[in-house]
Amino acid sequence: MIFYTLLSAIASIYLCFLILNSIKKNTEKQNQEPRVVREWILDDPDGELYVAFITSDKKVWSTSGRYAHSSGSTSTTWSGFLAGDLNELVRRTLGKNVLEEMLECLKQQNIK
Repeated sequence: MIFYTLLSAIASIYLCFLILNSIKKNTEKQNQEPRVVREWILDDPDGELYVAFITSDKKVWSTSGRYAHSSGSTSTTWSGFLAGDLNELVRRTLGKNVLEEMLECLKQQNIK
């Protein structure tokens, strides 16, 4: 009887250890910054600065502006971008070639 009680206590402690370890790993994954998959920059020293990039958290970003008073950014999801969100903005600011490169890059990311 004592053996089974001791075995049960050890199993309970081990189970708690596994659960806490799993929670720790999930928390670490959630706290990681997304990495930039690909980035496009159009920098006119006498004009505006335009940047578009695709990140690993399945977002597409478009930013513009060199100074705080004239800057801004917007984002959408990968699937939203493939459906047309931000396409006109990217075409107008960075050009048709960059838009096509961005769409091709997203298609290669195996979107699920």
